[in-house]
Amino acid sequence: MIMRRVKRILFFILLVESIVLSLWVASSIHTSRAEYEKNVSHLKALHEIKKRDLKNQLAEELYLTTGKTVLDRIYNTRNQSILELLNRMTEESVPTDWKSSVKVDEFTKFIILIQAPGDVDDSTMNTLARSLMPMLSYCGEFVSNVAILDRKHVCRAFMDRYILTKVERSGVLSAEDTQRTKELAKSATRFNSLKIQCELINNHFYLSVNVVGDKSSANCMMMLDTGASISVIPRSLAQQTGSYNLISSPKRTFMTAKGKLTCSVIPRVILISGISNEQQVAVSDNNEISLLGMDFFIGKKFIVDSSEKAIYIWAND
Repeated sequence: MIMRRVKRILFFILLVESIVLSLWVASSIHTSRAEYEKNVSHLKALHEIKKRDLKNQLAEELYLTTGKTVLDRIYNTRNQSILELLNRMTEESVPTDWKSSVKVDEFTKFIILIQAPGDVDDSTMNTLARSLMPMLSYCGEFVSNVAILDRKHVCRAFMDRYILTKVERSGVLSAEDTQRTKELAKSATRFNSLKIQCELINNHFYLSVNVVGDKSSANCMMMLDTGASISVIPRSLAQQTGSYNLISSPKRTFMTAKGKLTCSVIPRVILISGISNEQQVAVSDNNEISLLGMDFFIGKKFIVDSSEKAIYIWAND
Protein backbone atom coordinates (compact mmCIF):
# COMPACT_ATOMS: atom_id res chain seq x y z
CA MET A 1 0.00 0.00 0.00
CA ILE A 2 2.79 2.35 0.92
CA MET A 3 4.70 1.38 -2.23
CA ARG A 4 1.72 2.29 -4.42
CA ARG A 5 1.48 5.69 -2.82
CA VAL A 6 5.21 6.25 -3.31
CA LYS A 7 4.90 5.23 -6.97
CA ARG A 8 1.96 7.57 -7.47
CA ILE A 9 3.85 10.44 -5.83
CA LEU A 10 6.91 9.77 -7.99
CA PHE A 11 4.74 9.53 -11.12
CA PHE A 12 3.08 12.82 -10.23
CA ILE A 13 6.45 14.47 -9.62
CA LEU A 14 7.73 13.13 -12.97
CA LEU A 15 4.60 14.37 -14.69
CA VAL A 16 5.01 17.82 -13.15
CA GLU A 17 8.68 17.91 -14.15
CA SER A 18 7.73 16.91 -17.70
CA ILE A 19 5.15 19.65 -17.86
CA VAL A 20 7.58 22.19 -16.41
CA LEU A 21 10.26 21.05 -18.86
CA SER A 22 7.85 21.33 -21.78
CA LEU A 23 6.85 24.80 -20.68
CA TRP A 24 10.50 25.79 -20.29
CA VAL A 25 11.39 24.44 -23.72
CA ALA A 26 8.43 26.23 -25.27
CA SER A 27 9.39 29.41 -23.44
CA SER A 28 13.02 29.06 -24.60
CA ILE A 29 11.94 28.54 -28.19
CA HIS A 30 9.69 31.60 -27.99
CA THR A 31 12.47 33.63 -26.39
CA SER A 32 14.98 32.48 -29.00
CA ARG A 33 12.55 33.28 -31.81
CA ALA A 34 11.86 36.71 -30.38
CA GLU A 35 15.58 37.30 -30.01
CA TYR A 36 16.14 36.13 -33.59
CA GLU A 37 13.41 38.37 -34.92
CA LYS A 38 14.81 41.25 -32.89
CA ASN A 39 18.27 40.63 -34.34
CA VAL A 40 16.81 40.39 -37.85
CA SER A 41 14.95 43.67 -37.37
CA HIS A 42 18.11 45.27 -36.06
CA LEU A 43 20.11 44.01 -39.04
CA LYS A 44 17.40 45.26 -41.42
CA ALA A 45 17.55 48.67 -39.74
CA LEU A 46 21.34 48.72 -40.06
CA HIS A 47 20.98 47.68 -43.70
CA GLU A 48 18.53 50.51 -44.41
CA ILE A 49 20.83 53.00 -42.68
CA LYS A 50 23.79 51.75 -44.71
CA LYS A 51 21.76 51.86 -47.90
CA ARG A 52 20.67 55.41 -47.11
CA ASP A 53 24.26 56.43 -46.40
CA LEU A 54 25.43 54.87 -49.67
CA LYS A 55 22.61 56.60 -51.53
CA ASN A 56 23.58 59.94 -50.01
CA GLN A 57 27.21 59.29 -50.85
CA LEU A 58 26.26 58.42 -54.42
CA ALA A 59 24.19 61.61 -54.70
CA GLU A 60 27.12 63.63 -53.39
CA GLU A 61 29.54 62.01 -55.84
CA LEU A 62 27.08 62.44 -58.69
CA TYR A 63 26.81 66.12 -57.80
CA LEU A 64 30.58 66.41 -58.02
CA THR A 65 30.63 64.76 -61.44
CA THR A 66 27.33 65.79 -62.99
CA GLY A 67 26.24 68.59 -60.64
CA LYS A 68 23.62 71.29 -60.97
CA THR A 69 25.90 73.62 -62.88
CA VAL A 70 28.39 73.03 -65.65
CA LEU A 71 31.20 74.17 -63.37
CA ASP A 72 30.40 71.17 -61.14
CA ARG A 73 30.55 68.88 -64.15
CA ILE A 74 33.89 70.05 -65.47
CA TYR A 75 35.62 66.82 -64.47
CA ASN A 76 33.05 64.56 -66.09
CA THR A 77 33.65 64.86 -69.82
CA ARG A 78 32.58 61.31 -70.59
CA ASN A 79 29.63 61.27 -72.99
CA GLN A 80 30.25 64.97 -73.65
CA SER A 81 32.33 66.64 -76.31
CA ILE A 82 34.57 69.55 -75.37
CA LEU A 83 32.50 71.68 -77.74
CA GLU A 84 29.29 70.86 -75.86
CA LEU A 85 30.99 71.45 -72.52
CA LEU A 86 32.30 74.87 -73.59
CA ASN A 87 28.90 75.81 -75.01
CA ARG A 88 27.13 75.02 -71.75
CA MET A 89 29.78 76.65 -69.59
CA THR A 90 29.70 79.84 -71.65
CA GLU A 91 25.89 79.96 -71.48
CA GLU A 92 26.05 79.78 -67.68
CA SER A 93 28.87 82.32 -67.45
CA VAL A 94 27.54 85.22 -69.52
CA PRO A 95 24.58 87.39 -68.43
CA THR A 96 21.20 85.79 -69.11
CA ASP A 97 20.17 88.29 -71.82
CA TRP A 98 23.34 87.62 -73.85
CA LYS A 99 23.74 84.93 -76.51
CA SER A 100 26.73 82.70 -77.04
CA SER A 101 28.04 79.89 -79.23
CA VAL A 102 31.32 78.04 -79.66
CA LYS A 103 33.08 77.27 -82.95
CA VAL A 104 36.08 75.11 -83.71
CA ASP A 105 38.99 77.43 -84.40
CA GLU A 106 41.82 74.98 -85.03
CA PHE A 107 42.27 71.36 -83.96
CA THR A 108 41.40 71.33 -80.23
CA LYS A 109 41.16 75.11 -79.90
CA PHE A 110 37.83 76.92 -79.95
CA ILE A 111 36.55 80.43 -80.51
CA ILE A 112 33.64 81.69 -78.42
CA LEU A 113 31.14 84.05 -80.05
CA ILE A 114 29.26 86.25 -77.60
CA GLN A 115 26.48 88.56 -78.72
CA ALA A 116 25.56 91.47 -76.48
CA PRO A 117 21.93 92.65 -76.38
CA GLY A 118 23.01 96.21 -77.20
CA ASP A 119 26.12 98.25 -77.91
CA VAL A 120 29.55 97.02 -76.82
CA ASP A 121 31.30 99.68 -74.70
CA ASP A 122 33.98 99.67 -71.98
CA SER A 123 31.41 98.85 -69.30
CA THR A 124 30.18 95.91 -71.36
CA MET A 125 33.71 94.57 -71.70
CA ASN A 126 34.39 94.74 -67.95
CA THR A 127 31.09 92.98 -67.20
CA LEU A 128 32.04 90.26 -69.66
CA ALA A 129 35.55 89.91 -68.24
CA ARG A 130 34.16 89.27 -64.75
CA SER A 131 31.66 86.77 -66.14
CA LEU A 132 34.24 84.81 -68.14
CA MET A 133 36.87 84.57 -65.41
CA PRO A 134 35.49 81.40 -63.67
CA MET A 135 34.93 79.59 -66.97
CA LEU A 136 38.42 80.43 -68.27
CA SER A 137 40.01 79.26 -65.01
CA TYR A 138 38.54 75.81 -65.65
CA CYS A 139 38.93 75.36 -69.40
CA GLY A 140 40.82 78.39 -70.73
CA GLU A 141 43.36 76.01 -72.28
CA PHE A 142 40.78 75.08 -74.91
CA VAL A 143 39.78 78.66 -75.79
CA SER A 144 41.91 80.45 -78.35
CA ASN A 145 39.80 83.59 -78.90
CA VAL A 146 36.58 85.29 -77.87
CA ALA A 147 34.67 87.52 -80.30
CA ILE A 148 32.16 89.99 -78.85
CA LEU A 149 29.43 91.06 -81.26
CA ASP A 150 26.75 93.71 -80.89
CA ARG A 151 23.05 93.13 -81.44
CA LYS A 152 23.58 93.50 -85.21
CA HIS A 153 26.13 90.68 -85.12
CA VAL A 154 29.07 92.94 -85.91
CA CYS A 155 32.32 92.21 -84.05
CA ARG A 156 33.12 95.16 -81.76
CA ALA A 157 35.78 93.53 -79.55
CA PHE A 158 38.09 90.56 -79.92
CA MET A 159 39.99 88.83 -77.12
CA ASP A 160 43.15 86.95 -78.14
CA ARG A 161 45.15 84.63 -75.87
CA TYR A 162 47.07 87.58 -74.40
CA ILE A 163 43.84 89.26 -73.25
CA LEU A 164 42.21 85.98 -72.18
CA THR A 165 45.17 85.18 -69.93
CA LYS A 166 44.69 88.53 -68.16
CA VAL A 167 40.96 87.93 -67.81
CA GLU A 168 41.59 84.46 -66.41
CA ARG A 169 43.94 85.86 -63.75
CA SER A 170 42.09 88.96 -62.62
CA GLY A 171 38.71 89.30 -64.37
CA VAL A 172 39.58 92.93 -65.13
CA LEU A 173 40.48 94.74 -68.34
CA SER A 174 42.56 97.90 -68.31
CA ALA A 175 41.84 100.78 -70.67
CA GLU A 176 44.81 99.63 -72.76
CA ASP A 177 43.46 96.07 -72.89
CA THR A 178 40.02 97.26 -73.92
CA GLN A 179 41.54 99.37 -76.71
CA ARG A 180 43.49 96.32 -77.89
CA THR A 181 40.25 94.28 -78.16
CA LYS A 182 38.71 97.04 -80.31
CA GLU A 183 41.72 97.14 -82.63
CA LEU A 184 41.71 93.36 -83.03
CA ALA A 185 37.98 93.46 -83.84
CA LYS A 186 38.64 95.46 -87.01
CA SER A 187 40.19 92.42 -88.64
CA ALA A 188 37.89 89.83 -87.04
CA THR A 189 35.10 90.09 -89.57
CA ARG A 190 34.44 86.47 -90.58
CA PHE A 191 31.44 86.14 -88.22
CA ASN A 192 30.03 89.60 -88.93
CA SER A 193 26.58 90.17 -90.33
CA LEU A 194 26.01 91.55 -93.80
CA LYS A 195 24.22 94.88 -94.01
CA ILE A 196 21.55 95.11 -96.72
CA GLN A 197 20.48 98.67 -97.39
CA CYS A 198 16.77 99.16 -98.09
CA GLU A 199 14.38 101.83 -99.24
CA LEU A 200 11.51 102.77 -96.97
CA ILE A 201 8.37 103.38 -99.05
CA ASN A 202 4.97 103.80 -97.37
CA ASN A 203 6.36 102.19 -94.19
CA HIS A 204 7.53 99.11 -96.10
CA PHE A 205 11.10 97.97 -96.76
CA TYR A 206 12.04 97.47 -100.42
CA LEU A 207 15.22 95.65 -101.46
CA SER A 208 17.11 95.41 -104.74
CA VAL A 209 16.94 91.72 -105.69
CA ASN A 210 18.44 89.73 -108.54
CA VAL A 211 16.19 86.85 -109.67
CA VAL A 212 18.04 84.08 -111.53
CA GLY A 213 16.37 81.42 -113.68
CA ASP A 214 17.55 78.85 -116.21
CA LYS A 215 17.31 81.36 -119.03
CA SER A 216 18.55 84.65 -117.62
CA SER A 217 18.56 86.91 -114.57
CA ALA A 218 16.79 90.18 -113.88
CA ASN A 219 16.85 92.85 -111.18
CA CYS A 220 13.73 94.04 -109.42
CA MET A 221 12.60 95.74 -106.23
CA MET A 222 10.91 93.38 -103.77
CA MET A 223 8.96 94.34 -100.68
CA LEU A 224 9.99 92.57 -97.46
CA ASP A 225 7.00 90.66 -96.07
CA THR A 226 7.82 89.03 -92.72
CA GLY A 227 4.38 87.40 -92.71
CA ALA A 228 4.86 85.59 -96.02
CA SER A 229 6.16 82.02 -95.95
CA ILE A 230 7.11 82.10 -99.64
CA SER A 231 8.48 84.80 -101.94
CA VAL A 232 6.34 86.05 -104.83
CA ILE A 233 7.42 87.32 -108.25
CA PRO A 234 5.21 88.64 -111.07
CA ARG A 235 4.44 86.48 -114.13
CA SER A 236 6.42 88.80 -116.42
CA LEU A 237 9.58 88.27 -114.33
CA ALA A 238 9.04 84.51 -114.23
CA GLN A 239 8.78 84.35 -118.02
CA GLN A 240 11.77 86.68 -118.49
CA THR A 241 14.11 84.58 -116.34
CA GLY A 242 13.06 81.01 -117.11
CA SER A 243 11.49 78.63 -119.56
CA TYR A 244 9.20 76.82 -117.14
CA ASN A 245 5.65 76.08 -118.24
CA LEU A 246 3.54 78.02 -115.78
CA ILE A 247 0.41 76.11 -116.77
CA SER A 248 1.80 72.66 -115.95
CA SER A 249 3.94 73.76 -112.99
CA PRO A 250 2.84 72.83 -109.42
CA LYS A 251 0.22 75.02 -107.77
CA ARG A 252 -0.14 76.22 -104.18
CA THR A 253 -3.01 78.00 -102.49
CA PHE A 254 -2.31 80.90 -100.12
CA MET A 255 -4.47 82.92 -97.77
CA THR A 256 -4.28 86.66 -98.43
CA ALA A 257 -6.11 89.72 -97.13
CA LYS A 258 -8.47 89.35 -100.11
CA GLY A 259 -9.05 85.61 -99.59
CA LYS A 260 -7.56 82.47 -101.12
CA LEU A 261 -5.09 82.82 -103.98
CA THR A 262 -3.80 79.92 -106.11
CA CYS A 263 -0.42 80.44 -107.79
CA SER A 264 2.09 78.46 -109.83
CA VAL A 265 5.28 77.63 -107.94
CA ILE A 266 8.63 77.50 -109.76
CA PRO A 267 12.32 77.28 -108.77
CA ARG A 268 14.45 80.41 -108.81
CA VAL A 269 17.65 81.72 -107.23
CA ILE A 270 17.23 84.90 -105.19
CA LEU A 271 20.42 86.97 -104.92
CA ILE A 272 20.69 89.93 -102.53
CA SER A 273 23.98 91.73 -101.77
CA GLY A 274 26.02 88.62 -102.41
CA ILE A 275 23.71 86.27 -100.48
CA SER A 276 21.99 83.72 -102.69
CA ASN A 277 19.24 81.23 -101.97
CA GLU A 278 17.89 78.57 -104.32
CA GLN A 279 14.20 78.30 -103.51
CA GLN A 280 10.65 77.97 -104.74
CA VAL A 281 8.78 81.19 -105.59
CA ALA A 282 5.10 81.79 -106.22
CA VAL A 283 4.09 83.47 -109.49
CA SER A 284 1.48 86.21 -109.33
CA ASP A 285 -0.65 87.35 -112.24
CA ASN A 286 -0.38 90.85 -110.84
CA ASN A 287 2.81 92.30 -112.35
CA GLU A 288 3.02 94.88 -109.56
CA ILE A 289 3.49 92.31 -106.79
CA SER A 290 7.04 91.27 -105.79
CA LEU A 291 7.41 90.01 -102.24
CA LEU A 292 10.46 88.72 -100.38
CA GLY A 293 9.17 86.10 -97.94
CA MET A 294 10.75 84.34 -94.98
CA ASP A 295 11.86 81.39 -97.16
CA PHE A 296 14.87 83.48 -98.23
CA PHE A 297 16.01 83.68 -94.58
CA ILE A 298 15.90 79.94 -93.81
CA GLY A 299 19.15 78.99 -92.06
CA LYS A 300 19.91 82.64 -91.35
CA LYS A 301 19.21 85.19 -88.65
CA PHE A 302 18.38 88.79 -89.37
CA ILE A 303 17.49 92.11 -87.76
CA VAL A 304 15.41 94.81 -89.41
CA ASP A 305 16.73 98.21 -88.33
CA SER A 306 14.15 100.89 -89.14
CA SER A 307 16.39 103.74 -87.98
CA GLU A 308 19.11 102.82 -90.49
CA LYS A 309 16.69 101.49 -93.13
CA ALA A 310 18.72 98.30 -93.28
CA ILE A 311 18.59 94.56 -92.67
CA TYR A 312 21.47 92.84 -90.88
CA ILE A 313 21.72 89.16 -91.82
CA TRP A 314 24.08 86.37 -90.79
CA ALA A 315 24.26 82.59 -90.76
CA ASN A 316 22.69 80.74 -87.83
CA ASP A 317 25.25 79.95 -85.11
